[in-house]
Amino acid sequence: MKVGTLLVSAMMLAMTAGKPDAHAGDLGNPARALATMSHAQLENVKKSYLACLESPNEGVVQAAIGIVLQWRLISPQEDLSRLEREINDLAVNGDSPVTRLKASLASLVIDNPSLVNFDPAGCDDCGQLFDAITGAVRQMVVGQRLR
Repeated sequence: MKVGTLLVSAMMLAMTAGKPDAHAGDLGNPARALATMSHAQLENVKKSYLACLESPNEGVVQAAIGIVLQWRLISPQEDLSRLEREINDLAVNGDSPVTRLKASLASLVIDNPSLVNFDPAGCDDCGQLFDAITGAVRQMVVGQRLR
């Protein structure tokens, strides 16, 4: 997972290198770094994340799922439909149970963003994001059982 996160973060850093509008404080969190990019840069990043979601490396795929989900939650107005379709496909056809679980959680939150009762920008890595989502879903399920 860390290798995938590093790879995706390195891609984001390469996309913003030398740009005066990129804030150094944003580069540690790829989803927040996206807020500093131009439209042309964002289109290139979307293509890069699509390639990451189609990667044979499970760590890269899982990190990309988390970052795309965080991006969706931080920027709901952004058109991420191609990436979301790929995540929906991974929920069913992902190579590993962990990838299918993370893609399923991401699809659930994309379809129901109100499930997220925390600040997604505060999650510094995909692990934190999925832990927070799992906690929110667990609370929802336990609440349903108590009724």
